[in-house]
Amino acid sequence: MNLRSCLSVTAAVVLTLFLAACSGGSGGGITPIGPSASQVSGTVAYGHPVAGQTVEAIDTQGNVCAKATTATDGTYAMSTTNCAPGSAAITVLGYTTPNGAPLIAVAVPPQGSRVINGVVNIDPLTTLLSYDAAGLASSAALPATSGQVLALLSQITATQYLQAKANILTASLLQALSGNGVSTTGFDPTTTPFVANGQELDGFFDGNPLSAPTPSSVQIAAPTSAGPLVKVTLPMTTGTQSSVTSVSSYTLGGRVSGLSGGSLTLLLNGGSALTIHSDGTFTFPVEISSTYAVTVGAQPSGRTCTVSNGVGAGVTANVSNVTVTCSANTFVIGGTVSGLATGSQVTLNNNGADPTIVAANGSFTFATPVAYNSGYAVTVGTQPTGQTCTVSNGTGAGVTANTSNVSVTCSANTYVIGGTVSGLASGTQVTLNNNAADPTTVTVNGSFTFATPVAYNGSYAVTVGTQPAGQTCTVSNGSGAGVSVNVTSVAVSCVTTPAKTSFIYIPDYTNNRILGYTYNHTTGDVGAAAGGIFPAGTYPRWVTTNPAGTFLYAANNNSNNISAYTVDATTGALTQVAGSPFASGTSPNGMVVNPAGTLLFVVNSNGPSVSVYSINQISGALTPVGSPYIVGSAPTRLAITPNGQFLYVLNQNSHDISGFAVDSTTGVLTPISGGPFSDTGAVNQGGYGITVNPAGTVLYVVNWEANITALAIDATSGALTPVSGSPFTATTNYTGWGWQSASLSPDGKLLFASTGNGGNLLTYSVDATTGALTQLTSDSYGAYGNAGTNFTVPDPTGKYLYVSNALAIYGSVVSIDPATGALQDLAGSPFGVGARPFDLAVVNP
Repeated sequence: MNLRSCLSVTAAVVLTLFLAACSGGSGGGITPIGPSASQVSGTVAYGHPVAGQTVEAIDTQGNVCAKATTATDGTYAMSTTNCAPGSAAITVLGYTTPNGAPLIAVAVPPQGSRVINGVVNIDPLTTLLSYDAAGLASSAALPATSGQVLALLSQITATQYLQAKANILTASLLQALSGNGVSTTGFDPTTTPFVANGQELDGFFDGNPLSAPTPSSVQIAAPTSAGPLVKVTLPMTTGTQSSVTSVSSYTLGGRVSGLSGGSLTLLLNGGSALTIHSDGTFTFPVEISSTYAVTVGAQPSGRTCTVSNGVGAGVTANVSNVTVTCSANTFVIGGTVSGLATGSQVTLNNNGADPTIVAANGSFTFATPVAYNSGYAVTVGTQPTGQTCTVSNGTGAGVTANTSNVSVTCSANTYVIGGTVSGLASGTQVTLNNNAADPTTVTVNGSFTFATPVAYNGSYAVTVGTQPAGQTCTVSNGSGAGVSVNVTSVAVSCVTTPAKTSFIYIPDYTNNRILGYTYNHTTGDVGAAAGGIFPAGTYPRWVTTNPAGTFLYAANNNSNNISAYTVDATTGALTQVAGSPFASGTSPNGMVVNPAGTLLFVVNSNGPSVSVYSINQISGALTPVGSPYIVGSAPTRLAITPNGQFLYVLNQNSHDISGFAVDSTTGVLTPISGGPFSDTGAVNQGGYGITVNPAGTVLYVVNWEANITALAIDATSGALTPVSGSPFTATTNYTGWGWQSASLSPDGKLLFASTGNGGNLLTYSVDATTGALTQLTSDSYGAYGNAGTNFTVPDPTGKYLYVSNALAIYGSVVSIDPATGALQDLAGSPFGVGARPFDLAVVNP
């Protein structure tokens, strides 16, 4: 069979699978087989049970090593003892879907198994998964025959399978499956059993009736890794067709600032106009598959908007870093052209737009100025006849003055710029730029050259435009000036981004212990830290670590002491510090360690007071320093400024905040003049969470009454004054009760508010000047089992957020879109834990 009749040869649409409604299967069952060391069984269904068809397994040696016939309900079973070790392509021999696509699945052996063994379903999702794992969902160079496809599929590794699984099983798809009654905890399309009976997974394939008058599409993207965008189109009524489509396309967006109420129109590749009326994030409704250029189609009245990071190529993931800066203050960009032959002309572009024709040597300026604090990128749009022009000093950011030092050198003599790429993983690609232009995509290790040469006496600057999936490439010998010979010494070295493992600690306060988990960011696997269960005092409610992640502390609310542990950086095991637990005040609650890691502060809710301890930097042992300091009624949590200068205590019942100046050497606390400071958003139960932004300029208090109090911090005295517009609420939903905590992204641009029982995790953008909050979306991240979110811990990289869902007894690790603030489950999330994770602490070795 010619596969090109089944797969589009364009890069945009690679695989389309149509599903008719499954009929309820009956009879048949799994055909009994003789004794076997290994076997594979599963269900074949594709719009209906596939009955009476031959299933074949093709092993890594290319041999047909097993066969079986499907029963009337689509089930099958076959011995795989004769299969060579490793993966295998499993296909329904000669069977095609209504649109001619073959039914194929891939089995990856469980760790330690010699041959494939276990459940292998064959259905639309497993076929999509296998194609993505083999690179067929992102490659325009498709195999010519089904045999070539099977040869690729039988060589898939466990790592490729897991990556494809992470690409396909995104949060949106899992939620759609969950809506059909599918248990998505540990869900794997290949190995999770299902029956062709119109229920659960099969019901998802059938398509549920929707209230919309037209079919509804669920679009699922892979924002942090290479892979397809998956579109699942559900029909309007049961019994009509639905489809699963894999397309190599990605979303494109970014952020607009300084618009001030005007109206701005952006263009994508000269079309797809998008009109924007306010500051904030934006996303084009049209997706991209390779190159893109974002330009301004219409400027707002009285202001100029400039696009930065608006041009790219070789896209392998969603793009969210396009920056549009608007201002009434503008600056001119220009420079000089030299070496241009008489009668010739060169066309120059700035930021991919504003074409300017230069017909003589000398100075030039672009007609469109750039906005204050924006950037510029000057490139050659059209070369002069018989010459090549090269741009030097052509890029800049944070513009605050006119620019006139852009240099354009033209010559009939040109030289090639190139070098070598090493370490690039098979099946991936890296896109390189020279002088912010001439994107060149490299798919294999070895030599490369840019298509556009450099003029005599010009310069070159090689950079990575788009990184390969799962790898990081760096450039050496990438720049030079006064070019007079071909350059072949540019070196691009690529290395696999190491798998990141985090240790997550959850206080099991009803069982007087701490539970430790490991999370692998590459595979999504969740496991127990070495030892897994660590004894604590009575009712440990809160946990915290020192900044280095070498010590962990648990506040034991009923035994009035603090358990201290050392953290094994390799295994995550906790070992109690000698002398632990250490005595505290009555009912210790929230804790915080100063940024230097030398002092631990603990609030005693029934004191009410704050205890201060010095931390032994070698053992982690605690020594009380000074006397407990009296605070307001029912203190719950604390926060300290990033410079360690000021400490703030949230007093829940008295609806205020106690402030102290901190002596970083002795730990002595001195009350801040004017305190305590009112929590203006507290009405009934008051504040539950408190945090300080990374700049140390604003304090945020999360109140049970569904709002956030924002208070500006005086840099000298530490005194607090309300931020204009405070307290801040949600624009829609979650305006009732139960808000628990908040955390900020490491750059301070986003705030995540946990709305507690029955509520989602909300995302706010933070005004960099005032600290005011603007909700980005009404439902940023869903709560599982209507359990709400209680506590969040941002990853230091700003890419991830760790989330606790107490009532559902779930933990999650979610990715953060830096431009939109959108949150999305990573592979393996959410995951069940052995205690209600009201609080959690994270160590990233």
